[in-house]
Amino acid sequence: MKIKIAKQNLETILNSLSRIISVKPQLPILNCSLFEAKNGKISLFATDLNIGIKSNVFGEVIEEGTISVPVKLFLEVVKSLSSGDIEITLKDLSLEIKSGKTKTSIQCQSGEDFPVFPSLPTLTSEIDSPKLKIIEKYVSFSTSLDQTRVVLTTLLFRKKDDGIQVVGTDGFRLSVLSFNEEIIKGFEDFLITNKAFGEVVRLSEQQNTEKVLFEVSNELKQVFFKVGESEMFVRLIESAFPPFEKIIPPDFETIISFDGEEFESVLRQATIFARETSNIVTLEILEKSLKINAAASSRGDFEGEVAVENVRGQSGKVSFNVKYLQDLLKNVKPKQIWMGMNDSLKPVMFKEIDNEHYQYVVMPFRLNG
Repeated sequence: MKIKIAKQNLETILNSLSRIISVKPQLPILNCSLFEAKNGKISLFATDLNIGIKSNVFGEVIEEGTISVPVKLFLEVVKSLSSGDIEITLKDLSLEIKSGKTKTSIQCQSGEDFPVFPSLPTLTSEIDSPKLKIIEKYVSFSTSLDQTRVVLTTLLFRKKDDGIQVVGTDGFRLSVLSFNEEIIKGFEDFLITNKAFGEVVRLSEQQNTEKVLFEVSNELKQVFFKVGESEMFVRLIESAFPPFEKIIPPDFETIISFDGEEFESVLRQATIFARETSNIVTLEILEKSLKINAAASSRGDFEGEVAVENVRGQSGKVSFNVKYLQDLLKNVKPKQIWMGMNDSLKPVMFKEIDNEHYQYVVMPFRLNG
């Protein structure tokens, strides 16, 4: 193998591939990327056996060849180089990288040891790239990071009669985003990890694509994506998604609305005192305001208020982990918030005013006494 390639182009691809490399891979070879120069194309592959990405990168192929190169070491070396073209030559199992007056050699493994990348089937489904960002904004933050319950790390893509729903939950809060249009053409319900979905979004942004093509293969238990010059496969999660509709209250005894920025400011102050008590804050609905309380025995306490509008129902008090409220404010950034509740131990719903397509449901925290 001998190629010439722009440093920036190679660095961009290696950044994408490095994100899917596991900290503790099942096999040592999974620390590597398959680096291939063939038929005039330069391609790099990486996988953790659950997610796999193949990306083509523009460059000049002087001699063909294939090798497995440690991704993170390769990325560090490339990042350290000056801008411009670099020359890469394979000599036995050593990859020689020349840039300006510098030369670096990286010890590699045989390309034959790398797992076989599945062939891309015919892709019959598609989604507009901007819709991916909307899904990430409204739903992704509600998924769990706990790998012991993998289904809670997933997004559910669910077909409805009048469109689709995308759902995410970590067991304590729930995001449901509905589209009253067929934003995805020709698809079946599926579960995909939020990590994998995030990579699809990043690839779409990186390559500035208008659409992402994909195909769900229940036979192969995989979903395949085509994002510009990149291909991706993801193993489907076959667990049963929680029956989320059962926890969404059909109606609410008390409903209020209030300013999102004002609420965020008050919560930021309350968090200082909530840290000592498992990040718990208490919201109390009064006649014309929403009172926010947080207390810490060794620090003191905080009390703030936010003006409310459109009050329906009686006053009420409910406690939450403040992180779940701040995640909504940070990601969705609602200007006006709609809040519906029943009693202090029942799920509470938050929505953006004038956005009936999104629901955010949070489980309250039970306070002793």
